[in-house]
Amino acid sequence: MRINPKDLRRNDLRRNDLRRILPGILISLALLVFVFWSADLEALGDVLLRADYRYLLPAVLCFVGLLMARAMAWRTLLEEKATFRQAFFALTEGYFINNIFPFRLGDVARAFLLSRTTPLRFWQIVPTIVIERALDLLIVVCLFLATLPFVVGIEGAENKAILAGLIVGMALLTLVVIAHQKARVLAIYRRLHTRLPFLQRLDSQVEAFLQGITIFTQPLRFLKMLFWQQLAWALTILHYFLLLMVFVPGAKILWATFLLSMAGLGIAVPSAPGGLGVIETIIVFVFGLFAINKTQALAYALLLRAANLFTTAVPGLYGLMADGESIWNVYRQLRTQTTQPEESGR
Repeated sequence: MRINPKDLRRNDLRRNDLRRILPGILISLALLVFVFWSADLEALGDVLLRADYRYLLPAVLCFVGLLMARAMAWRTLLEEKATFRQAFFALTEGYFINNIFPFRLGDVARAFLLSRTTPLRFWQIVPTIVIERALDLLIVVCLFLATLPFVVGIEGAENKAILAGLIVGMALLTLVVIAHQKARVLAIYRRLHTRLPFLQRLDSQVEAFLQGITIFTQPLRFLKMLFWQQLAWALTILHYFLLLMVFVPGAKILWATFLLSMAGLGIAVPSAPGGLGVIETIIVFVFGLFAINKTQALAYALLLRAANLFTTAVPGLYGLMADGESIWNVYRQLRTQTTQPEESGR
């Protein structure tokens, strides 16, 4: 009996996938057990029944709005080489895939799916996602540093918030300098590359990053992208706040902003797809700082996850069907894409 090499490779890939995802799944399960164990499950139903769902529709509309703003920001990074419709559906497809598959494949999916519906090549799109994520990280850090002093009651919190803004401003200025000195930065990296072989693993990421920050040499385009991205973040904060008002009528927007920053930082923790367990634990912890009981926190976490999953699943699934794709077919192709980067062109 002859063994097909492709079957062997596929089996190896499955085993490797399982080894990589298993720790995250175990962490998620442990955190979910903790969250549900710490809440009063008998009171949970009562909390959900007594909630003020008038805020739910505005919260969902804010989420749709932030998706549209993010699509506009991404389209600006792509230099308008994709239509709004193409960018929006690729974005929502990627977010939906991130919610159901491991390894944050949704980010790769965005580039992969958009490359199939536009003249853009896969590796032309990747740098735009890299720079988008880098800017998102800067904003998350800024939100965290700006809100933390108010949360813990540090004297002179306003000055600390201004300092956080200055730190992010300096980071953006550094990116502008790097964008204008790409050749020099790349030369320095290559010299380090010869002395530190482990840097070889970062080659594709460094090249994508340097290509992505070209936008910093185009002030008008950068400001346009920044406007849409800031609008998306403002709508995200409002989305978190409105959902919080469903359960906590006296909630403050500071609470939602701090929670959002903590959730953004918590993504780095290994977990099941969509940060399952991690986000719920962060919500319970953060709300504990504001004297919100664990049962209300759990109710909020469940509603937040359900609302976000629904709002990304509807346009995401529609986009996949409109493109003639299926979830599992996309997953198989993405795993091939991520394990064979040399074949990642169109």
